[in-house]
Amino acid sequence: MKIAVCFLYVTCSVLYLLQGDRTLFWGAFNIITQIGFIGYLSYLMESYQNNTENEKLFFIYIKYLSIANCIYIAVCAYKETSFAIYNTDLFAYIMGIGLVVFLIHCAKKK
Repeated sequence: MKIAVCFLYVTCSVLYLLQGDRTLFWGAFNIITQIGFIGYLSYLMESYQNNTENEKLFFIYIKYLSIANCIYIAVCAYKETSFAIYNTDLFAYIMGIGLVVFLIHCAKKK
């Protein structure tokens, strides 16, 4: 299964690079592929038995962040809008709040 996902990732990356047109669909396809693979790697890392509790929480945080990011990009592509929230302070605040919540959660676990 792990090799199949890695092979799919490489295949999707090659498919994106072979496309001559740089439309919104193919841009979103590339970004979703990249972020989805990072989420999958985080999912695999969280399942290792030798992780400390904070490491496991960090990989869970990255996994859910990747899922939310992929959904946002897919919705933007579906509505044929640009990924405008990335260029605003709002996205930085959302990321910062998520990180602070993660750090507080880790501190409470200790």
